[in-house]
Amino acid sequence: MKKRTLLSTLFVCLVAGGFAAHAATITFYYTTLGSPDVFSNTYSTITGLGSPVGIGSTLQGADGIEDGPVVGGLRTLFFTGETDQTVFQIPVTGGSLVSSGNAGITAYLLTANPSDTTLYTFNNAGQVSTLTVTGAGLIAGAGTVHNVTGSDTNVSRITWGSNPAGPVYYITGGPGLNGDLGTIDPTTFITTRLDTNIATAEDAHYDPYTGLIVLFGQGQINTLNPTTGLLGTAISVPGGTCTGTLTTGDLDGLGHALITDCGTLSYIDFSATHNILTGAVTTIPGVFGGKDIEIFQSSTQSTPEPSTMGFALGGLALVAFRRFRRA
Repeated sequence: MKKRTLLSTLFVCLVAGGFAAHAATITFYYTTLGSPDVFSNTYSTITGLGSPVGIGSTLQGADGIEDGPVVGGLRTLFFTGETDQTVFQIPVTGGSLVSSGNAGITAYLLTANPSDTTLYTFNNAGQVSTLTVTGAGLIAGAGTVHNVTGSDTNVSRITWGSNPAGPVYYITGGPGLNGDLGTIDPTTFITTRLDTNIATAEDAHYDPYTGLIVLFGQGQINTLNPTTGLLGTAISVPGGTCTGTLTTGDLDGLGHALITDCGTLSYIDFSATHNILTGAVTTIPGVFGGKDIEIFQSSTQSTPEPSTMGFALGGLALVAFRRFRRA
């Protein structure tokens, strides 16, 4: 009986340990106003925030940032120059710009289509520019300007859901401002409004871990179901709401997110709850001066998911039980 009790205790401990919160390290990239103005950094749930490394510079500061393709064996980033009409591309390791293109409009936030063949940039004032990305992964040249028509014209970002052929959603919010939400045709640029005057309309990213689009704005986050178009219930993140400051964030596709708001960087672990609105929020110490954040899934390192670890350890415990019974 003592051996059975010992094995039972071992089984419970192994399964419980498997479902506990797990360590994660995220490599992320962000833009700032200074020079250099594109940085890389890491955040570890064990050791905390790393040291920033400058990898790119513009003449006037940078704004939007988007993951780019592999060029010459190196992963690249696209980013926009603050208040100008240029989109830049640079290796994540830093160095010379691989390519740059004139967006045709004042370029703020950036979005790439699911196939990474087209970049979209927005002036939040009635125009969207598209820039072609070649098969070699480089910006092909200057952007083509498109006028937005329909329910809303001041589009500030668009994002796809899990289905590349499904609805494409837009938001219209600016720094510290409510905005509208709706669908947009990415070829005709006609918009159809679904909701209005929402706080989380400043930034938006699709999350493959949950199959939802996550919205960021004014110190809050929310989720959008890309199939039904329904919003969740927004929650606040540490930092508060700052006048003229953009709340942005990104996700690693493994149940973790980073959010910057009012000079505060926050980390959310929702790998166990499978819902970012009920995840554990950690405020990262120090002042964070980033504007827009980008995370590559390929540059994210994490231990197995809690459920995976739990099943694996539980399986080992069951094997031990079976061997004990046979003995």
